[in-house]
Amino acid sequence: MNRIAVALLVLLVGLSLCCAEASAAVEEASWGCLKALYRGAREGVCGGRVPRRDEPVDGYPLRDSPGNALEKLRQAYEAMDADAYLDCLAEDLVFYLHPDDVGAEPWLPDCWGKAEERTIAHHMFADSVSIESVGLSFVHCGEELRAAAPRPGPPVRVVYHENYDLWLHLPSELSFWAHQGSSFLFQVDPDESGPGGEDLWEIVEWYDVDLFQPQPVEPASWSRIKRLFR
Repeated sequence: MNRIAVALLVLLVGLSLCCAEASAAVEEASWGCLKALYRGAREGVCGGRVPRRDEPVDGYPLRDSPGNALEKLRQAYEAMDADAYLDCLAEDLVFYLHPDDVGAEPWLPDCWGKAEERTIAHHMFADSVSIESVGLSFVHCGEELRAAAPRPGPPVRVVYHENYDLWLHLPSELSFWAHQGSSFLFQVDPDESGPGGEDLWEIVEWYDVDLFQPQPVEPASWSRIKRLFR
């Protein structure tokens, strides 16, 4: 185990010794920091299919649009299905950690690639890692943006800005909560197509960033909303 995994274990043991009436503990972090907890959590689990607590929900969306690729990623994360999650990521993926995390923890790199994501996903979702459940939701912010491809001509690249809520529920009434923003750069998968020849989309760049400005929200009661439609 690396020192982060050891610190996590110590934290879990400490919480289990707390008095019974103590409320559930929630640790807030970015998605990148949560991934970093599992970079070296276990050795020797990165080859082949990894056992999971439960079989994933059948019928993941076909990655025939950027939105469906992101939805498959979301469902795979909640199902703790490393194979389905990694299928949404390009082979040359680059994940950029939040700059604040890199500044606060000098041992963290600025970014990592799919090999690191594969290690993290297999560590995080293996049976011996005590994550009881995962919850993940996205809120799309702004319009879909078109980005220039690295070479002339197709495929076109598309940028999504998303605010996310990620919950990792662990034993001993401990949960990790990540509530930040992510920018996803999608491109057409050059190595695979759908069963009907459809273009499949994958994430080639992923930035962990601050929350995006949400759409304006008008606070109201349920009664007030009903009155609008009388």
